[in-house]
Amino acid sequence: MSDESDIATLEGALVHTFADRALALQALTRKSYAHEARVPHNERLEFLGDAILQASTTMLLFERFPDVPEGTLHWLRTELVRTERVARMARTLGLGPLLRLGRGEEKSGGRELESVLADALEAVLGALFLEAGLPACRARVAQWIDADLQQFAADIAEKGHGDASKNARNRLQELALERQLPEPRYEEVSATGPAHQRVFEFAVHLGERHLATGQGVSKKSAAHDAALRALAVLREIDDESTS
Repeated sequence: MSDESDIATLEGALVHTFADRALALQALTRKSYAHEARVPHNERLEFLGDAILQASTTMLLFERFPDVPEGTLHWLRTELVRTERVARMARTLGLGPLLRLGRGEEKSGGRELESVLADALEAVLGALFLEAGLPACRARVAQWIDADLQQFAADIAEKGHGDASKNARNRLQELALERQLPEPRYEEVSATGPAHQRVFEFAVHLGERHLATGQGVSKKSAAHDAALRALAVLREIDDESTS
């Protein structure tokens, strides 16, 4: 497709007509393409869009769940802005085919990579913010995460709103017991960075099955992050089995 056709497709997905069409095109341009074509890339827009996504999600959660404590709200937001979920938003918008990628990134399947798609969604959101402001961004984010918010509301109504951010490992263990699965097993994968700024990576397994990997500035926080991601994986498996 031509650049103009790609922009028109993006506008249709966003329900927004760009006054600055160069801005829209920049949002779709990866650094790999920009280096080859000597045009602006979307990383600054991605930086902005990440903040807008966080802010919009925070406001929606704050309003949707007035009785939920801060710890649980923090966990819910972490779940909603995970790379996998943001990539899913990008796929819903049909961003993959619209991206301008360098030759190497194109050949390596960049259009389907979750990290690339998530970055693109954030860049597009940054561009939308510059043109239409926070209310427009918040309205789009509300549409993208509505199904997740409904599921969270159902879970809270059924199980209560205990401080999930502190109990991820306990909840994963309980879920494994309920499903007669092996007990979760945590494994340190790596520890990088200087002694005063270490970053740990932990994997969590159920038996021989690897579920997820998490990171943190301590072993405890890395294992916690892995547990959160594992819970999300199991939830997605449930969603697929019931769809």
